[in-house]
Amino acid sequence: MKVLKIGYLDGTDPMLLSYCAAMGFDTIPLSNGWDSHGKYLGLLTREDALALVVAPFHKLIPPSQVQQKASDFVNACRLQHVPLLVVVPEQVMGRARRKLGGTRTGVLWCSPGELFDKVMEILRR
Repeated sequence: MKVLKIGYLDGTDPMLLSYCAAMGFDTIPLSNGWDSHGKYLGLLTREDALALVVAPFHKLIPPSQVQQKASDFVNACRLQHVPLLVVVPEQVMGRARRKLGGTRTGVLWCSPGELFDKVMEILRR
């Protein structure tokens, strides 16, 4: 039986990840390139076979001194056909969408309070 894998960036709710691990999902740490948390998100391949990437919004916005764009992360997921779930407070979601480049195919949004339900909905597809 194929095990679903969830990639996540640092800051993702640890209780969500613990629940997913207990339910038999693999949880794979990913890095934005400057936090050294796990595999660099920009190097995702088909062999990684991720079903989902979960990212707190701030992890997708490079510091001003870094020569990188947020769209690099979005494109890495898009090219591998992996949904990217961006977690951001509801009050600033519109602003965050604009900063990340609008709504793009494969990018899903949720507030922290919706995270668990949204992840379960995506993994059931």
